[in-house]
Amino acid sequence: MKMMMVSSRIRPHAPRRGQSGFSLLEALISILILSVGALGVAGLQTVSLKNAKSADQRGRAAVFAQMMMDEAALRRADTRKESPDIVGTMANVACASNPTTPINIWRQRIDCAIPGASGQVSYDSATNRLIVTVRWDDSLGLGGSTTQDISIDTRL
Repeated sequence: MKMMMVSSRIRPHAPRRGQSGFSLLEALISILILSVGALGVAGLQTVSLKNAKSADQRGRAAVFAQMMMDEAALRRADTRKESPDIVGTMANVACASNPTTPINIWRQRIDCAIPGASGQVSYDSATNRLIVTVRWDDSLGLGGSTTQDISIDTRL
């Protein structure tokens, strides 16, 4: 009887029945998930830019209100007389105009910084209160109303 010698070489494994690696379906699903995430990030960026613009306008309006409050305090005698150079109802002065009174120069500066914005300075002699208001269109903001007001009041 002859003996058969078994080779000592390593035989390659038989192929597996299941696949290894990604299938096309798995790759498409992962691309879909990444796309949805990217759209979410883009949406957050858009909201962030709108809020930044709205905050910038709010900050500018507050600065302009304080500027007119200081001007009215410096011209206390004219303010108490309710001079039309200092005191006036809500109005807009176009950026391209050439105003001469302090209140209209102030309104023009507001319009140049915040297009379409208007300003008002009112004085109540009975209570000695000065109220400065700036109004602008905040359609970029996320709030319900598009018209925003900032008012500062003080006693003269």
